[in-house]
Amino acid sequence: VITTVTTVLLLVGLVAAAISAGVGIGLSRGLTRRLSALEVAAAAVAGGDFEQQMPIQGKDEIASLARSLGRMVQSLRERVALTSRLRDTAEARVHELEGLAEIAQLLTSTPSLATTLNEVATRICGIVACPAAAVALLEKETTAREGARLVLRGSHGMQPHARELLSQIVAATQVLPPDDAVGIGRAHV
Repeated sequence: VITTVTTVLLLVGLVAAAISAGVGIGLSRGLTRRLSALEVAAAAVAGGDFEQQMPIQGKDEIASLARSLGRMVQSLRERVALTSRLRDTAEARVHELEGLAEIAQLLTSTPSLATTLNEVATRICGIVACPAAAVALLEKETTAREGARLVLRGSHGMQPHARELLSQIVAATQVLPPDDAVGIGRAHV
């Protein structure tokens, strides 16, 4: 009787051990597969692929880790985009400052006002990427009323007829007396 009970207990123990081993191996493979998928995704992010999605399966600690890694990747994505926008803005400002430095150089080196203002208009077009520009100056009138008038003095990229029309429009512009401490007038067409 002892051998039969012992045999049954031994068989039940072996079956329980086999089931436990099978469940353990299955769980281990599932965890390893999920961790491997996270490792592959993290390696892709480390390689610069910020569009990589973290594989989230389940509601356990590994899924929590995957969600945290996903938030980290989203934050990195946003920071990289911001850095790119800031770099582009800085490059544009550098381009503008270089153009302004060229204009300052022109103002001190060109002997003719007309040549200088034409070059200033050319540089302005280069800075702001426009096809044409004009420079109008506010000049004092030599009449008794001591007013001021706008005069077109420089241009770039304009056909002669367009420059003449713009010159007429500028000449017809009425300049009002200054309204602030620095003496800058307002123009009305």
